[in-house]
Amino acid sequence: MDEPSRLSRSFGSLFAASSLSNLGDGILMVSAPLIAATLTSSAFLVAAVTTAYFLPWLLLSLPVGAWLDLTDRRRAWMYALVSRVAVLGVGVVVAVTGNLSIGALIVIALLFGCGEVVGDSAISTLVPDVVDRESLVRANTLVQTGRQLSNYFLGAPLAGLLVAVSAGAALGAPALLAVLCLVIIGLGLRTPRRPRDTGQATAVPAVRRIREGLTFLLQHRTLRYVTPAGAVENVFGTGFLAVLVLWVVGPDSALGLPESAFGLLYTCMGVGALVGAALAGRVLARWTFVRLMTVLAAVSGVLYLVPVLLTDGVALYACFAVLGIAISLRGVLWTTLFQRATPRDLYGRVVTTNRMVIFGSMPLGALGAGILAEATSVTVVLIAFPIASTLAQVLLLLRARELDAESTDRS
Repeated sequence: MDEPSRLSRSFGSLFAASSLSNLGDGILMVSAPLIAATLTSSAFLVAAVTTAYFLPWLLLSLPVGAWLDLTDRRRAWMYALVSRVAVLGVGVVVAVTGNLSIGALIVIALLFGCGEVVGDSAISTLVPDVVDRESLVRANTLVQTGRQLSNYFLGAPLAGLLVAVSAGAALGAPALLAVLCLVIIGLGLRTPRRPRDTGQATAVPAVRRIREGLTFLLQHRTLRYVTPAGAVENVFGTGFLAVLVLWVVGPDSALGLPESAFGLLYTCMGVGALVGAALAGRVLARWTFVRLMTVLAAVSGVLYLVPVLLTDGVALYACFAVLGIAISLRGVLWTTLFQRATPRDLYGRVVTTNRMVIFGSMPLGALGAGILAEATSVTVVLIAFPIASTLAQVLLLLRARELDAESTDRS
């Protein structure tokens, strides 16, 4: 099958379903802390919602990766979407009946996150199944564009509007989008039939299969530096965003902006992400992967700090727009690097091991930010976290700079 047909049929369905699923993610990502802020004034409890959402990446990534290398990944994605509908459906009922508490919201975020581990991992592993190796950059750029457009450009402002209507509306919209995704996948996504299992693969103990993926990641001379660098960025970035709502929204905040303004912040990031996706092909063709990662880490650290130090809303929006460019480039870069560097029979385990480290560390960042904000102030977190993140990432990635040639060759 030639490239155009690959990108216009099954990949088209994957792209559409992924984009709609991420629209639901974007709505929940912004609405959850906004809802939490209406239920409690505790920075720790607000951050706990984000902690609960990302905790499953730490607990479930490795077994999910081993499972995805043995099962039908399309079906696994559908299971994840069904679980999303069920969890959010219960959340809508709880919210409509007036029984939504911060504890219930934390539980909803935790269960939603469990399905997210399976769904997001399945999407990443499905891309190489429906496009050829030479089309990976193009395909990942399109998926990244859809993700950023849905998460930030569309999902964020919708979240502000939905929360203004009710918590039930904010929880119900992602559930309806998940139903639509199920229809698209069921009707349009077709993947190559996996070789029939002779019993040898399933006979291998799960612990051994997990260890094989972990060993590959640790021994790869580039990925073993890229993975902890990504974890550092996500730890401090998640902590920063977990308490940012308390600095931006409300009469007692530093900026005193309304809830809708917080959604606009993510919209600006989405605009930048679209620009980044449009530039991804040309940028990745001219820069080696590790060098670009190092530059993006340094630029992102400065962009997080500027609006906080200036205490200026306009600077905040401008910096988040440029941050969107960096996030989009980094997403395409990381996904393509892992897809090209990893053997297909190990990919599910390697990518989920990477995500366990990167996403599984996020709860630590959110929890740490909440504790530090309670002990000191939100402003301390918003200044200390970007500085620590930038220094740690650059130190890690400088160790990998000598491997730029290998990264390019492997890609």
